[in-house]
Amino acid sequence: MSRKLVPWLLGASVAALAGLTAVPAFADVLIPIGPNQHFEGYVNGKTDSAVITTGPCLLTPDGPIAHPLPNQHVHVSLDPVSDGFTGTAAHAIDVNIPSATVVNPPITLHAYNQPTLIPTTLIVPCTGSRTVTFVPKPTSPTAVTESVSVTFLPVLPPSPA
Repeated sequence: MSRKLVPWLLGASVAALAGLTAVPAFADVLIPIGPNQHFEGYVNGKTDSAVITTGPCLLTPDGPIAHPLPNQHVHVSLDPVSDGFTGTAAHAIDVNIPSATVVNPPITLHAYNQPTLIPTTLIVPCTGSRTVTFVPKPTSPTAVTESVSVTFLPVLPPSPA
């Protein structure tokens, strides 16, 4: 084997192994959302049984509500085996965070692998489990919504000394 070929093979082997890690090899590349793509939705890095941490519960006539704490995010990634499908028309994906009392505005994603912060102004359930939906926009008859089950978990106040 040529001495020039050995470093190339070593580099190619390292690159191939890097592709097996949890972080996709294309994570630094901005990939626009487009038609006819399978995608996976993520809430705080999880595709199922995610947690959205909330501030203290506020009691309202409609029941207890809260706001998400800062530094939490949603994103989508390309995934050829996922059920989520952009359909024939989508160029964006709306992420809908549920609320028991109001309709929160969607978080609109335009690219894959681009974490987007969950606004702390949203009104969410204080506790309990709900479903976050990832809806292709514009929709089409072939579009398929993806969903992630989440649990809302309030931060407890400090215990008295």
